[in-house]
Amino acid sequence: MERSAHRIADVVAKVNHVTWFQLVTLPVTAVLFLRSLLLLIRGRRLSGPSLLGAATWLAAGLAILSPDLTTWIAKLLGIGRGADLLIYLLALAFLFLVFYLYQRFQRIESALTELARHIAIAEARMAPTQPTGAAGSTVDASDAKR
Repeated sequence: MERSAHRIADVVAKVNHVTWFQLVTLPVTAVLFLRSLLLLIRGRRLSGPSLLGAATWLAAGLAILSPDLTTWIAKLLGIGRGADLLIYLLALAFLFLVFYLYQRFQRIESALTELARHIAIAEARMAPTQPTGAAGSTVDASDAKR
């Protein structure tokens, strides 16, 4: 029984030189690519991030399917190995993401500050002209001096 399982594994691994890693990750990558593409087509997300996501999953699928492709592209760019190219691209993507999220955080913080100002102004306009006590009664001028 164990021998037949090894034989099946050997046959599957030898079909078009597909590795177990490729067998596992290619379907996942394909699903993620199709999901990004559907979000782009349906317009549920911004077109820029959806297009970038679809392109990223497509590039990942191609790199997994043909690892020599990354080495070929790296050599065209003057980089020695495909793995180095992927590390450089990952570092650039990380820096882009950090700056993008920082700017987005700044915009959200500014919007929140503006919203808090509007709420404070609206509440100030609705507030009574005289300060009220803890029970909601108007504070007498003689009580305020104590």
